[in-house]
Amino acid sequence: MVVNLYVMLGAICDWRFYRIPNVLCLCMAITGFFFSYLELGVGGIWSAVIGMAEPIVILYVLFYCKVLGAGDIKLLSAIGTFLGGQIWRVMILSFLFNGIGALIKMYKSESLLTRYCYLRGYLRDCQMAGKLLRDYEGSKENQIHFSIGIFCASLSVFLSAYATGKVSFLTGILS
Repeated sequence: MVVNLYVMLGAICDWRFYRIPNVLCLCMAITGFFFSYLELGVGGIWSAVIGMAEPIVILYVLFYCKVLGAGDIKLLSAIGTFLGGQIWRVMILSFLFNGIGALIKMYKSESLLTRYCYLRGYLRDCQMAGKLLRDYEGSKENQIHFSIGIFCASLSVFLSAYATGKVSFLTGILS
């Protein structure tokens, strides 16, 4: 449960200030390492390291292209200290939740076709250049708060694991 409180705070900060504080991610990671060690011993430390590294390694390309913010990756890495190698579940679900949220936002603002044309043009430009291009700095009304989907995904993974008895209620450490 502790992990979801941290993630909720990160989502609130992102919603309000368009930033996830580094100190929040650091405190969350330290807590994750501490609880992982308490519940799983030395193996818990290695599990936390793997869970912390996976989002950085896997999502760096999206950060490079300015599709995903550094705060979102740091938040996922901090969650990884609790979930270990199972962080991929939160990553997949967060993209699913955020994809649905983005489609709803584009539908409501009637910009679905415009955003599709932009994506098609971006992919064409990348193909012509033969490399990934860095995306532009978009306006805030075109951005989504990825941390909201991360919170929903984290909560979903926690609740499903808790229902099957595979997670500690307080710490959120998967067994």
